[in-house]
Amino acid sequence: MKDLAGLAGPAYFVLIAVELFVAKRRGLSLYRLNDAISNVSTGLLMQLTVLTFGGIIAAGYITTFEGSRIADWSPDHLATWACCFLAVDFAYYWFHRLSHEVNFLWAAHAVHHQSEDYNLAVALRQSTLQPFFSAVVYLPLAVCGFPPLVFFACSGVNTIYQFWLHTQLVGKLGPLESVLVTPSHHRVHHGRNPIYIDRNHGGTFIIWDRLFGTFQREEEEVVYWEAPSVLEFSQRATDGVTGDREQATRLFYAVRDGLRYDPYTASHEAADYRASAIVQMSSTYCAPKAILLTAAGR
Repeated sequence: MKDLAGLAGPAYFVLIAVELFVAKRRGLSLYRLNDAISNVSTGLLMQLTVLTFGGIIAAGYITTFEGSRIADWSPDHLATWACCFLAVDFAYYWFHRLSHEVNFLWAAHAVHHQSEDYNLAVALRQSTLQPFFSAVVYLPLAVCGFPPLVFFACSGVNTIYQFWLHTQLVGKLGPLESVLVTPSHHRVHHGRNPIYIDRNHGGTFIIWDRLFGTFQREEEEVVYWEAPSVLEFSQRATDGVTGDREQATRLFYAVRDGLRYDPYTASHEAADYRASAIVQMSSTYCAPKAILLTAAGR
């Protein structure tokens, strides 16, 4: 099976060059060399994983299809392709959402959110473990009887579609915002603003977020992810929240273990900062942001 997303690689780099050119013409600084190199490097590592283990991953779907399918969808019918694409996007929504809510899945997905920039190169920033985890989520589609050729094609198109979402150069797109995931929606997803945390998980269609309560419009300016070091968090927590390093350490372990930290033990300003620091800390310690916010009393 051809990896459509991988085959689109040359087009990705052309579009990155176009975005860089347009940004320069508009006087915008969207790229930093070190961050772009990190993005491309992780993308290449993920593609190496696909090249090495893609056959095994594909075999899991094919074996499930051949031995456990409960229906037969003909690849000659347009309805098969349409239904499979919807099913792929629905499965992707739940995989993506769970990747933000479940510890070990977030540990794999966090790398995609660790860039402090937001540009097309960020779309390439992917985890080497993600192909293995996502493969399990898509197995029910094999049970439903979607042919491997149709599934892999739809999955590839779904992945390719998401590339262009990682840009600041495209504004809101009117009526399309109601149905499709747009750059505006995905900017929200990458924001660390409190109202944007764990929102807009859809791949192609935004309808899943609207149906399941995770939709958020782009309202305030998006602040993109910044992952502080352990020492930075510890020092800032000491200075801004607890008053001493011992208490900062207790806060960290309470949050790590999913315990609730009493928001009334500190001032309102400190509580607000604590929530912000915990949200940032989640990328460093690979813990779900939703759980961390709960632990922060938010």
